[in-house]
Amino acid sequence: WGYSVSSEDMFWYMMAVIALVFWILDIICNFNTGVLRKGTLEMQRWAVFREYVSRWFIFDFTLVILDLLMLSEIADVGGIRALRTIRLLRVFKVYKVNQALDDLCGRLGIRWLILIVAIIGNLSVIFLIAHFCTCVW
Repeated sequence: WGYSVSSEDMFWYMMAVIALVFWILDIICNFNTGVLRKGTLEMQRWAVFREYVSRWFIFDFTLVILDLLMLSEIADVGGIRALRTIRLLRVFKVYKVNQALDDLCGRLGIRWLILIVAIIGNLSVIFLIAHFCTCVW
C-alpha cells in the first residue's frame, strides 16, 4: 500500500490490516447467509442480497472504505486522518448481534439468558464509555 511505518508502529499497523481483512470477510459472509422471513429460512441469494443491501451493507462498506483510506497514503492528505473516529461506528453493529441473541433466547425459551445477555451488554457499554473517557483525558 505504500504506507511507511516505523518498527514501533508495526504492531498497530498489522492490527489495522487484520481488522480490515476481518470486515471485508464479514461483508462476504453476510452475502452468503440465510434470511429469516415470517418464520421460514430463505437461502436464495437474491433475497439475501436484498436484505443485506437494504440494512447493513452501506454501513459496512463505508467503514471498509475508511479503513482503506487510513492505511493508504491518501490518509495523510486533506485531514482524512480526523475521520478515524468515525470507525467507532462499528460498535453499533453490536446491536445486530444483540437482537439475534434475543430472538434465539426467546425461541429456545431461555428467559434467564436474555437477562444475562442484557447485563453483559450494559456492562460492555459502561466499559466502552469509561475507555473512551480515559482516552480523551
